[in-house]
Amino acid sequence: MPPESGSIDVNFFWLQNIRPEWADRFESFLQWTWNRLNVEKVELGVVFLDQEEMAAVNDRFRGIREPTDVLSFPYGESSNGGLEGDLIICPDYVYKNACLYAIGFEEELFRVALHGELHLLGWDHSTNDPEEPMLRYQENLLREYSPEGVD
Repeated sequence: MPPESGSIDVNFFWLQNIRPEWADRFESFLQWTWNRLNVEKVELGVVFLDQEEMAAVNDRFRGIREPTDVLSFPYGESSNGGLEGDLIICPDYVYKNACLYAIGFEEELFRVALHGELHLLGWDHSTNDPEEPMLRYQENLLREYSPEGVD
């Protein structure tokens, strides 16, 4: 849990309202990130969409008519170390990328969730070059969480 002074308000919206078998591990990872990033307040919606729904959201907000792994939408300006916004995640796309990169689904899921959280905290990158400061930080945090990989 984040520091005592903080508050947590997280809502999960699972595909077809079915809680997947990896949900507890995912929630534990999110809590670890809040502690590690010293987040004092969490107000977060985590929405899981299928590829068709994700493509529609991506098109509406980014003008890209295809699915993506994660989108993040802040509720407003970041305030006093708070994490406030929505993470929209497409598990099917995450699985596709995990297969492409020959890594486990949960490792890639944790990566995209952390990526979205960092965006909500104000981090950004201009390319997908692994040397981008945000992406280096993201990968360092993932290694810190699980030096051997997640799954």
